[in-house]
Amino acid sequence: MKYDNLELRAAFPAMPESCRSALMDAARSVKEEAPVKRKIPAAILIAALLMLTMTIAIAAQGWDVLTFLGLRQDSGASQLVEPVSAQASAGSCSIRIDSAITDGQYLAFDWTFENNNPDQHIYVQVDSFTANGETVFTDGTDDFHCCWFPGMFNDGLMQNGNLTLLPETLAGDTLHVEMTIGLYAPKKPVYMMDAFDEDLARQKLGEGYYVIPQGDGFLIDDPEEGLLWAGGRLNSAAAVDFTHTEMTVSFDLDLTAGRAASRSLTRPTAITIQDNAVLECTSALITPLQLHMTAAITPAEATYETVCSWFERGHFALTNASGSTLDIDHALLISENGVTEQADGAWLLYADMTILDPASLPDQVSLSFILTDGTVYVAPITIR
Repeated sequence: MKYDNLELRAAFPAMPESCRSALMDAARSVKEEAPVKRKIPAAILIAALLMLTMTIAIAAQGWDVLTFLGLRQDSGASQLVEPVSAQASAGSCSIRIDSAITDGQYLAFDWTFENNNPDQHIYVQVDSFTANGETVFTDGTDDFHCCWFPGMFNDGLMQNGNLTLLPETLAGDTLHVEMTIGLYAPKKPVYMMDAFDEDLARQKLGEGYYVIPQGDGFLIDDPEEGLLWAGGRLNSAAAVDFTHTEMTVSFDLDLTAGRAASRSLTRPTAITIQDNAVLECTSALITPLQLHMTAAITPAEATYETVCSWFERGHFALTNASGSTLDIDHALLISENGVTEQADGAWLLYADMTILDPASLPDQVSLSFILTDGTVYVAPITIR
């Protein structure tokens, strides 16, 4: 039996721990929210989304989109911030968005989400999220999406933000953002289980409770596999145990300022490196919010096998013009590399990198290739 959109948490208690861990890891890899880990739009491999390591359980004063992004109030991106004052509520739950920013490529906004009745546990998920009618994705980092309120990650209140890549097909000068949030209240009284225990869970289910293990996810009784602890989006099979309501929050942003402030940078001449391979910066674009660069290595013999061998020779990194690696972990939005085939049948090794807050970088930067012996090949770009 298949349960779409669910992530196994602690099923099969009789299974050896090593096998159970492997199964849980595999299940996580196919969770529906994987699109948020895609190349783009969900490449919001926003890996460590800059200072988004905290989920704030108490409302902070002065919380806004720049604070969420970890940027100073006088950063270059501040010129693109717009107040939005958007809010919505349903039952005991509410969401508030106070400020947002877009450069035409990315959208970011702060949010405060609250369930003001902690005695009523609500499972929250984003049922729809669009920009000018086109689907976009939550960033999957410290999010209220697929969380209990209250639950493992909050006491009924969360304050954070969202950063997402906008569709390339976005049209018009106004960005209309709309998010519909599903609120799912268990129909039965809730029993909060400190640690998942199948026998105790079955006992409480038999007594008429809705059991929530460790404040996260939900239980599915599979006739073949037994009692499964799952997480992720509720599908129609699991949602029958809930009363469903929803609320929609929306706001509009001006796209013209961000687009006007975006510019393509002059790319350096391609250079020949080890074994007559060519290193080339293939694109570079900068906005007040972010710097996006791509680079490629094309070997003299551009076969798949040859290109793959370059993975063992070194790695791409952002450096200054002299080849010293820059500390950008806090501001790295996308860092991706791989091999790809061109229209003419040639293969190349590529790198794709997006860095937040370009004002914090040196005047010249390079998406460089560093060999395992420490040799650095640079192709500097002037960003201001």
